Amino acid sequence: DPKENRFFIVEMCDEDNLNLKRLADMVGTGRLRFVRFGDFESLTGAKPGSVSVFYIVLPASNKNIELVLDERLRIGKEIGFHPGINTVRLLACPKDVFRFCREYFKFVSALSI
Repeated sequence: DPKENRFFIVEMCDEDNLNLKRLADMVGTGRLRFVRFGDFESLTGAKPGSVSVFYIVLPASNKNIELVLDERLRIGKEIGFHPGINTVRLLACPKDVFRFCREYFKFVSALSI
């Protein structure tokens, strides 16, 4: 949310569509938009198109980024993320991913997106 200076990383099932208006209502903020290309790397420490939950541990990453995890990610046997390289995928147990996120993110929401 550019007015409130809040930034979010949203992790959800890849086959789903994100409704920004609905998500804004769920996280209690105004209008959401995607971060400008030029601001992305300074906020995350990652190149555009390569961010995942694992980037929050980088020293250059903005520690005030809020994470929103789709609650449905807990259902499967594993969750796939790319570790900063779009041609590689890391598979992890949902319980471990949620625990990792709670450890490294200042704000974590598990919502039914």
